[in-house]
Parts: sequence; structure tokens; C-alpha cells
Amino acid sequence: MCGGKLIMRTIVITGASRGLGLASSAHLYKQGWRIVAAMRSVDAGLERLRAATGASVDDPRLVGIKLDLGDSSSIAQADTDIVEHVGAPDVIVHNAGLAA
Repeated sequence: MCGGKLIMRTIVITGASRGLGLASSAHLYKQGWRIVAAMRSVDAGLERLRAATGASVDDPRLVGIKLDLGDSSSIAQADTDIVEHVGAPDVIVHNAGLAA
């Protein structure tokens, strides 16, 4: 709290559509964080996150951002999209793996 107001903390988690990224996103969402879930398959990933959290389709605390770490233009676009949706995040968890 700051001056009697609750401050919504925002975290960007890459690789949030499955595995540890999905589990971390679901856990932190339930703790009150706004989750920016960065992933290659946004629709499928958000569906999994909603199932794990009980979040509604229009929940502002669950934001999906398309991100392919193997594509530099995707990374640049994700950066722009994150800033447009939530401003500067409080935390970034880089969880996504890269396949060779």
C-alpha cells in the first residue's frame, strides 16, 4: 500500500503458456499480481492460464503478449506491446527456453 491505496504489482513472465512459467503465472496471479504472460501461442496459453486461475476472459490482471524469442522483430514488438498495455513492469521473469 502507498498512501492508503493498493498498488498493483506487474510481472512479465516469458514462457508462461506451460510448465514452470504457467505454474508461476498462476501462483502469482492468485497472490494479486497482474500477469503479463509472454508466449508464442497467446490464445492457447491464456486459455490454460484462465483454467488454472479461474480468471475471466476480460480480467485486466491477465494480459497475453505474443513473443517468440527466436525472432528479433517479435521481441521488439513484445516490448512495445508490454509498455502500451501496462507501462513499466515491476518484475521480469525470463523463463522461456530456446530450442536449438
